[in-house]
Parts: sequence; C-alpha cells; structure tokens
Amino acid sequence: MIDIKKIVRDFSIYQNHYQDINLDTISHTELPSIDKAFVIKDFPARWSNDFLQLGIKNNAVEYITTSGTTGEAMQIIRKANWWKDEYARISAYHPFLHELYFKNKRKAVLTTAICSNTVCYRDNPSLEKRIKENTLYLNYHADMNKLTIDNVKRIIDEYNDFAPYNLDADPIYLAILLKLKNQYEITTTLHQPNFISFSYEFCPINCYNYIKQFFHVPIMQMYGLTELGYIYFRVDQDLYQPFADKLQLQFEPIQGLDDCFELIVTSIKNEYMPFINYKTGDIVVIDAKNQHQIKSNPSAIRINGIAGRKKNIVTSKKQNEKFCTLHLDKYIADTTSKILYYKIEISDTQVFFQYVTNTDLNLDHSECELLKAGFYSLFNIDDITLCRRSSILPEFSGKYTLLKGA
Repeated sequence: MIDIKKIVRDFSIYQNHYQDINLDTISHTELPSIDKAFVIKDFPARWSNDFLQLGIKNNAVEYITTSGTTGEAMQIIRKANWWKDEYARISAYHPFLHELYFKNKRKAVLTTAICSNTVCYRDNPSLEKRIKENTLYLNYHADMNKLTIDNVKRIIDEYNDFAPYNLDADPIYLAILLKLKNQYEITTTLHQPNFISFSYEFCPINCYNYIKQFFHVPIMQMYGLTELGYIYFRVDQDLYQPFADKLQLQFEPIQGLDDCFELIVTSIKNEYMPFINYKTGDIVVIDAKNQHQIKSNPSAIRINGIAGRKKNIVTSKKQNEKFCTLHLDKYIADTTSKILYYKIEISDTQVFFQYVTNTDLNLDHSECELLKAGFYSLFNIDDITLCRRSSILPEFSGKYTLLKGA
C-alpha cells in the first residue's frame, strides 16, 4: 500500500491541497484529484522540500519535459537516470522484459526526434553517438514522410547490423518506414527481433496489421506517460495488465461512454514528485464483466484497451452519442484495410477526413461511399470530405493526432 499520510507530511503542496481534510477518516480514493495544471503551477517551488534540495545539491536529480501532446508541456524533477529503475521494475512482469533489461539485451528505438530525453536527436549525429548503453536510436528526422531512399537504407542497414533483441517503436513511424521501404523497392531482408514493443502512441488497427506483414514476432503494446512511466502492457491481442509496482489505479466513468473511463493514477515511483490521484486525461476500456472490480480492486483489473484522449472525444448531433478515438478507429478498420493512418476533424457542420493509404493509391469508390455513409450515420452531418494525402504532418511534439473535435 502507498502511504498517503507520509506523502502529505513530506510535501507542502499536498498539505495545502488537503488542509481541510482529515486523512484519518477518508480513503485516498476520495481525495481531490490533481491534474497537469496543478503539477506545473509555480513549478518547482511548490514541490520543494529538504529532500529535493539535498538531491539538487548532490547532482542526484534530472529535469525533463513532457512532449506536450496531451496538453501543455510539463517539467518534472526526478532521480537521475530514473528510467534505469523503471526498467528494473517492469522487468519482473514478462520474460521478454526480463531478458531485455535484466540481461541487458540490445534494443533499437524508432520514434520522434523531438522528445524529452537527451538521447533524441534533431541534427545529424554519428552512429556511435546514437548508441547509448546497448540501445540504438535510429531516427533523427523531424518528419519520417520526407525520408529519401538513402535515409531509409541507412535506418534499415543500421537496424540490421545492430540486430536488436527488441525493436521499440512508435507504430505510425514504423509503418511509414515500412511503406517507404516498399515504395523505394528496397529488397533488404529485415532482421526479426525477439519482440516488438509499441510504447509511444495510440496504435491504429490497420497500422498494427500492416506491421505484422513484415515482422512475424510478438508485439507488446505498452502504455505510459513521461511523468509516470509505464502503466499497462499486453502481448498481441491479450488484455492489458498493469505494471502495479508503486502504483494505485482508479477509473472515473465518462458520461455517455459506458465502457470507457478516465485513468487516474497514484504513483510513488518518483520520490521527488509523488502523484496522488493524478488525472491522466487518457481513456481506457473496461468491459462490463470486469467493471465490478472498479470499486473493490481497481489496480488488479485487466483492461480491454487504450481508447485515446478524453479531450478528443466527439459528440454526435444525431443522438448526442459520444465517440472516442478507439471507436472510430475500429469503424475505419472494419470498412477498409488500406488506410494506414489518418486525421479526422469533426465540427458541428463538417467531417473532414484526411487519410494515408498503405499503397498511396486512392480508395475504391465503394470504400469511400461506405466511409461517408458511416460518418453520416454516426454524426448526422451532410458535409463530409474525404481527402487522400501522401503524408500527414505530425504535431509539433512529433506525435500524431488521429481524432480532433471542434
């Protein structure tokens, strides 16, 4: 159990937040939640205590900044080399992770070059500079869609020569690389890692299936946040199970979405900034047969899926029905397997659907009509525009926003 009283004693930020609450008479699940705005207000002064000051004095801490994909970028203070401890924590949960982190096997990373860690690059570093403690960072390009044939060959050759145990990737970035490999008719055989992990972004169903055509290995989907570390994982199509060490989880129902809940996390992974009832802004799916555990044992629940961000929920004018990223992604995948990734922008009067296909060919007329009919039935909007793109730009953070409401 997490000692909430100790956290409150040690951190004045919580003493002020809970000053009118008797902690002896209330469960921590009933305490007021916090959010990103609470964390960043007057940062770092409100988090300061003797323990933090000693850590700063001894150069025992590091400062990092979240990507800003889910809202305003947030600064965090944590133990130096914090991720080493995080990898040690998660290595107990699956043999793949035990081999990777406990036995220090090789890992190759393909994700945005614009991120919070100092190991991400935006210049043109040498291969040697991009290998850090048995991990090779493959990408230093802001936009994967603009890779030349030489860029793609460079990434593939470096990856194959490194022959990693694990390929850790943003799924959309990996799908773009594989599509370019086909377009440039690069016939080089790809090294098959022991497993692939997706740990940077929501993975569209079609994107997942496209990657499986190239890699015949298990795929571990991992969910987490920069400020909290890893929270859930699943292998292939299993349910997501929690990385429960030093975490307590709660689920806040989302009105109008019976199977969807906002994830709320209490975490003591970061001793300099422990979070109590932190609202992640992310949605998880829990089917009806497991919802009885939400009150009794929420931290043990295996969830069905990660459904996107709460701020991206859209509402249908037709029946005031709500939809999240996962719902619309399933609809798109059920309609056609040709769409690799996309961006849906929905207002009160228009649906604007931009998409990238896995071949760069247009959808068939019948597929377009099915998509339009489906969007109309969901949102009761006449103005529906479908637009195939050769590429869609990521956000400034380097991440992709698939669904955007008005």
